[in-house]
Amino acid sequence: MRRLALSHASLWGTATLLYFMAMSGILPGVAVFWLEHIISNFEWVIYGYGTYLLISASVAWGWVFFYLTMALLFWFMSRSFFGMSAINYLDPDYPYLDSTLIPSFLYLFVDHDQSYPFEDVDWSKYLEEENTDQEIEEEEQAVKEVEDEEQGEGIEGADLIETI
Repeated sequence: MRRLALSHASLWGTATLLYFMAMSGILPGVAVFWLEHIISNFEWVIYGYGTYLLISASVAWGWVFFYLTMALLFWFMSRSFFGMSAINYLDPDYPYLDSTLIPSFLYLFVDHDQSYPFEDVDWSKYLEEENTDQEIEEEEQAVKEVEDEEQGEGIEGADLIETI
């Protein structure tokens, strides 16, 4: 159990110390590097090692399941909530727009996001209130016409079936 505690302390304890230092303005680049490369790549290694230690120590399976559940929760939180948000907060000039933190070695196979999703959509027609009401009415009318045509085709098809 001591090795399990030391492995988690080496990953998360160092991260906590670096984050507090970065929030104080001391070496924020080191905290970004730690999060982007060390935590993202070694998080699952630590969890796998911890699971191996618990199983080899003949700990009850309930504790192993609890450990894996907490590992999954921490992985989800670091990937979704704290990962890229923390990097973008500590380094506002970070060049990529990734929404989730993935292990950095995977960038050998997957490209970083260079733009936000739906960035190329023309949002002006939804933002102008005068045009929006008229456009919505026109769109609803077009949808209604299409539905009416589809229903009309359905009725003709039903009449055809009845005649057969």
